[in-house]
Amino acid sequence: MEGTACRARAAREVLQARGVWEELTARLVRGEGLGHTFHFVQSGNAELGFVTYAQVKRRGDAPRGSWWDVPQALYRPIEQQAVLLEDDPVACTSLASLRGDQARTIIANYGYRLP
Repeated sequence: MEGTACRARAAREVLQARGVWEELTARLVRGEGLGHTFHFVQSGNAELGFVTYAQVKRRGDAPRGSWWDVPQALYRPIEQQAVLLEDDPVACTSLASLRGDQARTIIANYGYRLP
């Protein structure tokens, strides 16, 4: 499932789990992607939105505005993957670096769960 569809599914599952899906369905606005959705919220054109913690977190600062860390139990996980398209030494090194401790620390600091 494509990223935007996965995130839309997860948002719907959260709203259903909280018992507000039917009430809010007619008022929902969907961004074309996370950046678009974040812009809706940041500009005030939407009261709230589902965006990534990485978008609201600034290095070393607390997130701007208010936020809610959605409990994982309210939606099926969104799995991210990487694909190596070519057996290129630079690409292989880049992919290997994503598996390293430093990259894992950065990923976790921006709110993403690790396998």
